[in-house]
Amino acid sequence: MTEVLGKADLPARRMPSSHGERAYTVAIIVLILGLSYSFNGLDRSAFPALLSPISSELGITPAQGGFLSNIFTLNIALFGALSGWFIGRFGRKHVLVGGLLAYSAFTFAIPLASSYTELAFYRAMTGAGEALHITAIFSMIGAYFGKRRGTFFGINNAFFGLGTFLAPLIASQMFQLLGSWRSPFYLFGIAGMVSAISVYLFVPSWFAAAIDQEIRRDDEAGDLRCPTTLINLNSAVCTVAFFLTGFSFLAYMALYSLYLKSALAYSVADAGLAFSMFGIGALTAFFGGWLGDKVKRWGLIVGLALMSLNSYVMFFHVISLYGQMATSFIFGVLLSGFLYPRFLAVMQKSVQSHHISAATSIILPVFYFAGFLSGPAFGALVPLVGWQTAGGITVTMTAAGAAVLVCFINPKRMRGP
Repeated sequence: MTEVLGKADLPARRMPSSHGERAYTVAIIVLILGLSYSFNGLDRSAFPALLSPISSELGITPAQGGFLSNIFTLNIALFGALSGWFIGRFGRKHVLVGGLLAYSAFTFAIPLASSYTELAFYRAMTGAGEALHITAIFSMIGAYFGKRRGTFFGINNAFFGLGTFLAPLIASQMFQLLGSWRSPFYLFGIAGMVSAISVYLFVPSWFAAAIDQEIRRDDEAGDLRCPTTLINLNSAVCTVAFFLTGFSFLAYMALYSLYLKSALAYSVADAGLAFSMFGIGALTAFFGGWLGDKVKRWGLIVGLALMSLNSYVMFFHVISLYGQMATSFIFGVLLSGFLYPRFLAVMQKSVQSHHISAATSIILPVFYFAGFLSGPAFGALVPLVGWQTAGGITVTMTAAGAAVLVCFINPKRMRGP
């Protein structure tokens, strides 16, 4: 059940009175929001997919390329911590639209860069907009759908997977057709701005400013089992393990396409095709969220172990295009489809209910801050130990370390069933 914040937030269009009309309207809103979220996937995946021609033109080293691919994560961490203030001051809808416009504008500006420093600045600033957009959209969906938020988080995450699937394909094909890496960024920047206008025009305040009024009786025994402090063994272990998971994932995101091009002699189009399969795997997020609630803590252990094994096969055993497509798909299934939403659920169950927002504001910036470190680390290791070993250290071993850490999470000290 929801109500709307303040009379000033009420739009001219009132909430539809009939159930059928309301369901149809909400479905359209979810589609509009999902499409806006797909631009996160487009923005993040297009740059790594085109890193090889960008590096060739601007004389960028692998270490610098890794830094450029993931520099946006630093601002996601910084602005993510501030996003609560922005939402309280300006409202979810305005923060979402402003964030989407900001990172679309800086995506459009990326091709205008003529130096490494300019490129780093524009790429970093996309993260500031993404942070505001991410926080606002999940806050909006969670508040409106209440106890069904997990299902709709999964649907929204599937749109992110769609973006990560399409971006490498579109970007690499445009590069092949036009001979320039700049055109895709102009396209994605303009499309993102159009999406922001769509959200502003068609997402009403009765949805955007809804207050979650779900009445839920907590399991008192479960709450008594859970520590009263925000920082406890389970929340600390979960946070560090999620950092290592983010390190592994964002190292892969930063330089995987360049690895295929440099170490395996893939064309830009083939590297983009293999990379895009991650997005197809991420489309399983809806099912993965449901599965996570069934398998509990063991799901994290098994999922991280499989992620480590899959990345080992990816870097040390698979050369063919179809093999790389398969391992990239599995990476998407495990990370975006299962581990990402599951870590958030475990973190929230590791603290008392009144600490949930604070716990989430800790674990998400930590995940993205790992990317600020992992891309440059991967790139710096390449000239020292080679592509395969560098991938093994930054992607495979960190996932294995996270799998070991989550063994120390004590389910008896968590809330709920």
